[in-house]
Amino acid sequence: MARIRLRSRIHSIFNFLLSLLLCTGSSTGLHTLPLLLLPPLVASTTSPDFLNWHSPQPGDLRGPCPGLNALANHALIPRNGRNLSIPLLVDTLGSIFNLSPELARIVSLGGVALGPGNGTFSLLDLNKHNGIEHDGSLSRADYNLGGDNFSFNPAIFASYMRWFEGSETVSLNAAAAARLSRVQTERFRNGAFVYGPSQQFSSYLESAILRLTMVDPADGGTKVEFLRTLFEEERLPFKEGWRPPKAQINGASLANTILQLALATPAQNVPWDLTDLYVAGLGRRGPEGGSNRDSRAHQYFLSWHLPGADLFV
Repeated sequence: MARIRLRSRIHSIFNFLLSLLLCTGSSTGLHTLPLLLLPPLVASTTSPDFLNWHSPQPGDLRGPCPGLNALANHALIPRNGRNLSIPLLVDTLGSIFNLSPELARIVSLGGVALGPGNGTFSLLDLNKHNGIEHDGSLSRADYNLGGDNFSFNPAIFASYMRWFEGSETVSLNAAAAARLSRVQTERFRNGAFVYGPSQQFSSYLESAILRLTMVDPADGGTKVEFLRTLFEEERLPFKEGWRPPKAQINGASLANTILQLALATPAQNVPWDLTDLYVAGLGRRGPEGGSNRDSRAHQYFLSWHLPGADLFV
């Protein structure tokens, strides 16, 4: 039985990564357009000014993605968050985060699919529930828990960052456990929690991209300080030492990082006393309160098992 389950997990991994390498999957769960049908791109020759930053002004649009919000705050894409196109984003994501043109196109298509149908989208379009935005976000509340699934939520982000306390860099095991803890927490709190293949893809994709982009140029490690700056200020941490990644991020490197995160994901439980949820002010659904509530939450997570044999949880 153990061999059958292991074979099933390996099969799931193979199919998942193959679809990524062939550029057929996207965070929206839609197939991408054939790359040959997309127009050729001309790389920008302008050096980015990473010190040109200010917070959004009245009328500026922002969404649930801190990376794109940061690009707008730096005016690396339109500061108003409107009229984002595939050529613009492929150029910007390539020059700022060193994403390959193919991978940047896939990311861009996910946004265009949520737009008005004219080949562009705004950051506000990304707020559509279960489009790119998904339950169990690292820094945003679930849509069903108040309706604001796009604003930065300090309590949720603090519960994510607790996994990295005392460290300057984010280890692979900590990144995997922190991602899974967000999924588990919202699965428990949110009575309408949705976590199908598209949401799983988005969850892994964002954690993998963070590991590959928020890196220290000196040693290649993902820096905790860089993550904090990106999420809390929606600013690229240039003053803190961040620079665009030296190694290009393509389908192969992204698939490898997702595989590493999946293999490092705890197979049964996250070893964490989940009563810390209440210290972070997250709470839970249901009528329970006080110590009884905390005890039930703790017991729930001690006994919680991941469904099926699929490694990607």
